[in-house]
Amino acid sequence: MNTKQIWLIVGGIVLVAILAAAAYFGAQMLNTPQGASAAAEGGISGQRVMEVAVDDGGGRRMARITFEPAPELPDRPPEAAGVFTRKEDNSYFVGTGNIELSVEVVNGVRSVNLSNDGPEIEVVVTRDTMLYEEVTEHPTPDQFPESGEMVIPQELQPLDSLPEDLGNNVELQVWGEQSGDRIIAGVFVFRVVRDG
Repeated sequence: MNTKQIWLIVGGIVLVAILAAAAYFGAQMLNTPQGASAAAEGGISGQRVMEVAVDDGGGRRMARITFEPAPELPDRPPEAAGVFTRKEDNSYFVGTGNIELSVEVVNGVRSVNLSNDGPEIEVVVTRDTMLYEEVTEHPTPDQFPESGEMVIPQELQPLDSLPEDLGNNVELQVWGEQSGDRIIAGVFVFRVVRDG
């Protein structure tokens, strides 16, 4: 086998891997209000559902991943779930609605961007707020079952305080007392969607 053929084979393998990763991470996150109400109808409050289009070279297929809420969380849908948009003093602002995760792969390096299509809600964090970072491992396309359905338990790490700068591409779930577009948080969970 000559060098040109080896490079073509390696290039083809890398291209398939990049396309599979891009398809996998080009997912739509279904969250509150639609996700929470659908979860409540299904019998498990506060579930998050992620629908993923996967194309591993053998054709496009859909996968549906349901994240089962951690036992530490209230047994009801969150008052707010969405994308962290900004912070002012003790207030964290959450962009709600459907969450879309877009992915760009350049030279094998993946960068992600979260966006939302709903209104922004103010969340006030107090010294009584229970704080958690979600550390759930998300599956890769080769871990999806043939059925396309997967249930994963949510894993949380308790925190004494929030990071000074949450940064970009952070998902939030908040339970608490809501008045209009403001929530006094009783439980605050964040998850960083990482580049790679």
